[in-house]
Amino acid sequence: MSEPGLRRAMLFIQPTRLPTDEPLIDELTMRMTSALRQASVPDYRFCGVHVCICGAVSDSTNRFLANGAVTNTLCVHYLAYHRAEVPAAELDAVWQLPAIADAPSPAELGAPEYRLRPEPVNSIIWRVDGQIREEVDEEKEIVRWRYELVLDNRSSRAACVRQASFALSLDAAYSAPEIVEAGWTLAPGEVRRVPHAPVFRVAEFLQGRSPQIAASLSVASHKAITWEFGGTYADGKPLGLGPAVVALPTPYNWNQAI
Repeated sequence: MSEPGLRRAMLFIQPTRLPTDEPLIDELTMRMTSALRQASVPDYRFCGVHVCICGAVSDSTNRFLANGAVTNTLCVHYLAYHRAEVPAAELDAVWQLPAIADAPSPAELGAPEYRLRPEPVNSIIWRVDGQIREEVDEEKEIVRWRYELVLDNRSSRAACVRQASFALSLDAAYSAPEIVEAGWTLAPGEVRRVPHAPVFRVAEFLQGRSPQIAASLSVASHKAITWEFGGTYADGKPLGLGPAVVALPTPYNWNQAI
């Protein structure tokens, strides 16, 4: 049997957004379910588990698929509840699995009744709704994003977002913060949607950089947007809404067995 370090890691991701209300059970989800059921269990265990942002938990042992890849028991959950955050390369890999249609059980799905119960949220939170749509113009060295930032007031108090700003980044190079006209008041339970269409221009990030950093920046650099918010609740207490970092999902670097 191959050592785990020689196997391709499959669906080791870390979702950053809330799950969908209902699972997406389609051919991809069922292929992954079948592959997981037929997978072998290695003779080692980890000292921890994978915990999804929504509270779904893997077991402490990875799975070896018939194609030689290694995955974890949250693989079906990610496809069913966090499809928008699964990288395209991972979806392509799932398409290569045998076309066997096995319907997943609630436990395999990581349905709500099988998740850790989160602490009640009594504050304003943020999330990205849907996918980040990316357009790359390699000739002009420009990348355009389109997405929707969501502010969700889950507290029992009205929340006033008086200030909002964002900064773009390519790798560790940041743009100057840009102020967004805010003044948003969210009643308890209210949601505010903020459409955003930023443009990453590589040429602008090269200005003032050292030759070494400038040479490393391109449309392929890691892109992110960091939002900052300021404001108070109706009782005068600060929102306490930390920086919101919006980025495309990246594969999770799993720890190998010792």
